[in-house]
Amino acid sequence: MSPSAVVVSPSTDSKESAKFQLGFSALPQYGFGPDLTFDSLVEHNPFLFRVYTPKPLSPFFDSSEPFFIGQKFKNNYRYTVQDFQALAPSSATPDRPGMANSYEDVANHMDWTKKSSSPFVTTSFSFAWAIWEATRRYKGNVKHDVEIAVIDARAIAGRAVTALELLRKASPQERHPDHWKWYRFATEAQDVLVYGYVPGTAVLASIPILSIIPKLPSYFLNPIPDDQKPTLFNSLTWDVTQQRPGFQQFCQQMSEQFLRESAEVRLRDTTASAVRLAMCLLRPWFQKHSMKDFQGSVHRVSELAYIIARWPGQWWVREHTEIWDLIQSMVHVIGEEVRDAQRVHALTEVTRLQDVVSELQLLTDEYVSGHSRSGSSADSSSDEGDVLPSPRALLALPAPPRDTHLNLSTELSSPSKVETASCVLTSFFFGAFAAIFVMNSQTPRLANHFT
Repeated sequence: MSPSAVVVSPSTDSKESAKFQLGFSALPQYGFGPDLTFDSLVEHNPFLFRVYTPKPLSPFFDSSEPFFIGQKFKNNYRYTVQDFQALAPSSATPDRPGMANSYEDVANHMDWTKKSSSPFVTTSFSFAWAIWEATRRYKGNVKHDVEIAVIDARAIAGRAVTALELLRKASPQERHPDHWKWYRFATEAQDVLVYGYVPGTAVLASIPILSIIPKLPSYFLNPIPDDQKPTLFNSLTWDVTQQRPGFQQFCQQMSEQFLRESAEVRLRDTTASAVRLAMCLLRPWFQKHSMKDFQGSVHRVSELAYIIARWPGQWWVREHTEIWDLIQSMVHVIGEEVRDAQRVHALTEVTRLQDVVSELQLLTDEYVSGHSRSGSSADSSSDEGDVLPSPRALLALPAPPRDTHLNLSTELSSPSKVETASCVLTSFFFGAFAAIFVMNSQTPRLANHFT
């Protein structure tokens, strides 16, 4: 089928969607094509990936602050977002004053002995390289978690370059002894260098590699023999324990595995399995934004799913132009289910809140009514030394000294004081409940965002 026979769904009927589907400026499975510059690639490769070991965020972290930061700036607390914005001009070209764009800058970044002076944050256009690298790092040091952060590449446009852009600036006389080793690495990893920092607003999600492995398409996985104990890593097609295997070899192996499958399995891997992996990588972001911008959220997940779909066999996906429509339809259905589930959950929470508040109000009314009767009895027989129960006693806390009771009972005997106590108790209970509700609603969201 000719690529010109593309049918785009009505919800995304635009030239941009058609270009994205056809793979204009799409990166190959390994390395780069004729386009090497970030600015020419970002439009149709809108995601970057970073493999890293997470550290606890500050409780005061704001999403506009740097989430990742270049080593050069890490220990210098005088640098703020405003400082970085002032340093990096708005021009979208790599040859710009104020931004590190020389061969020396990229050499300092690639040279491990000078890494501390690098102003860049390393990212990659390749989700597959991120998965390959994350499994290698995790198996090399299982004591530490390894996560893959998904970054909105368009959000850092103007401060990003491919490593090859800068490596190509060197004359033969300027080249470092390790120049070609760096060049091969930057090529296979499809390296993108972000100047200064990546803000939290650009980090769409961060997912542990252990959560990603079960969601991989079938060409990444091997059936586990009955006599072998199943684990996450022994199900992988490639040998994770091999000493520094080449990524190019990995790509060839995955493509061969994909092309050996039947047409039905290929179609499943490039539609349902691609959507499942994309949803795994973007789930926290999708759950948060599907209620605000449903169509935009569906399109973004579809973009990532299509990038995943065409990775093992780009030519095969181009021949099957229905794959883009199938992906969009699947994500749309999932989005509707997520949105409906969120609505039901919200209504359930509101109903539960109303019930609890009603119960608190009843308890408060009973307390006020009982307190009023006790106050009247105390006024008529004050010589008997009766003492009104204090609010602390109602909360089953240790009783305060007797003279405190006497003072409190005297204060609460008048109707105005009873009303004040009622308001205080109601405010206390409702405030406490509201705080619990807010924490319960926010904590999973934050946890999902960074796990």
